[in-house]
Amino acid sequence: MRLSYIGYICILAIVLSSLMVSTLPGLSVSTDKPAYRRGELVTIVVTGAPGVTVGVECRDPEGNIEFVKQLTIGADGRATTKFRLKSDAKLGKWTVYVAGGGEAASTTFRVKASSSISISLSKNFILIGESVVISGRISPPVTATVSIYYSYEGGPWKLLKSVVATAGSYSYKWTPEKAGVYKLKASWAGTDKYFGAT
Repeated sequence: MRLSYIGYICILAIVLSSLMVSTLPGLSVSTDKPAYRRGELVTIVVTGAPGVTVGVECRDPEGNIEFVKQLTIGADGRATTKFRLKSDAKLGKWTVYVAGGGEAASTTFRVKASSSISISLSKNFILIGESVVISGRISPPVTATVSIYYSYEGGPWKLLKSVVATAGSYSYKWTPEKAGVYKLKASWAGTDKYFGAT
């Protein structure tokens, strides 16, 4: 009976130790946003085992080191640091590396520039059966898909047409089906180097 009791204690100890090992947090790193503008503050959050000292390194799209910091993970399993992107920070995908306690992790974020899009009409008054040309430009002059939306008599926005802007310019000829007041807007989603605009 005594042997079986001791065996039970040993098995329980093994099970508990395996559970403790499996619940230990692994090292990970993240940023507070997936994309930033030049000059913005980047917040880096490291999670892992409390008390572990880690090194953080951030590299631009060309592999140049732009930020280095040493952190100690707190009792809550987290450590945070921040740095501000330069006004001329390179556009594209940046990588954050973290290593410590025999582990390593990484994440990425993008640095993008702002963009703008315009929209205009060939006429602001037409008769039923007539057409109007909707046109505009994206700046910078990229080739991308532009979504044109309309709102009829103050109603909800609905997609009218998706067109391709070539070297930034787009146009679409439209013949409305019924009389009334229409509002129009255009938007594009952006790229890995530029934010979209509406």
